[in-house]
Amino acid sequence: MIQHVWTVFCSSSAIDRDTNQVSLFDLVERIGVEGVGPAPPGQKAIIPARFQLVTLWTRGDANEGETGATRMRLLAPNGEELLKSEGDVNLREHQSRRVRINIGGLPFVENGRYHFRVELRDGDGWRVVGDVPVQIDVRLQVEREPAEEAAAG
Repeated sequence: MIQHVWTVFCSSSAIDRDTNQVSLFDLVERIGVEGVGPAPPGQKAIIPARFQLVTLWTRGDANEGETGATRMRLLAPNGEELLKSEGDVNLREHQSRRVRINIGGLPFVENGRYHFRVELRDGDGWRVVGDVPVQIDVRLQVEREPAEEAAAG
């Protein structure tokens, strides 16, 4: 069975063409944002920034090619699933493989600790093999009415 080596949440990454080595940029442990007002009722707010979740997988037996089904889920502090990405990791020809998931905007429901759960299909179910916590704090500014702004100014 394939094995999870590591997962990193970052702003971006680059793979060197000559060495195939990966460079990870701006690893993210905490996000602090100032915004205006809450999201409209029934909608989730989106933190408008680009991120990547980069994962390294390797063969369980270095001499035996194999594949595995993987899944990444972003869970809010209340346990709600906000993002999900599933895919297969093919290690038939190579002993290890990196998977880079591009995230074009991060859903937000409340302040607190979010978790990127990395899972591997194990029989009929999923087994958690990695967990990357990210603290997200959004400080909202309440929109003021034009009359209030004039009085304040």
